[in-house]
Amino acid sequence: MKALLLATMALAALVAPTQAADMPVKAAPPAAAAVYSWTGCYIGVAGGGAFGRSRHVSEDLEAITNHFDVDGGIVGGVVGCNLHVPGSLVVGMEADWSWTNKRGSANDIDPFNTDFTSETMERWLATLRGRIGWANGPWLFYVTGGLAVADVEIHVSAAQI
Repeated sequence: MKALLLATMALAALVAPTQAADMPVKAAPPAAAAVYSWTGCYIGVAGGGAFGRSRHVSEDLEAITNHFDVDGGIVGGVVGCNLHVPGSLVVGMEADWSWTNKRGSANDIDPFNTDFTSETMERWLATLRGRIGWANGPWLFYVTGGLAVADVEIHVSAAQI
């Protein structure tokens, strides 16, 4: 038992840090400040709910329906790149494409046949946007604008008798 105790103490003495009493103690160097960069490219997925409003009008811009809600789910992908130029300026581009099943309908109004139903359906949505912003550490404040296109279908159906 004594031999085990002595062996353990000897091992601890070999592994334990030691310092001479007359040696100066050096402080650890200060931690480097975090450097943020918004430069880089990314790819991702997006999903959620989509909603909006629709109204059908004739070629003479006469209302065929009142405004009605269109809503559904949306899922797709996004890709983009940013360039953080020296200082705080950040510029970038982003594109996305999403599948959606947004839809809504309403009965036609007078003077049109009120037995008819008009429906709006959106199948996909794609955007291409530019970005310009101001970086402040881990925060990026920006404005974006660009082009959006969608596949929208309109159906009119007669009442079922």
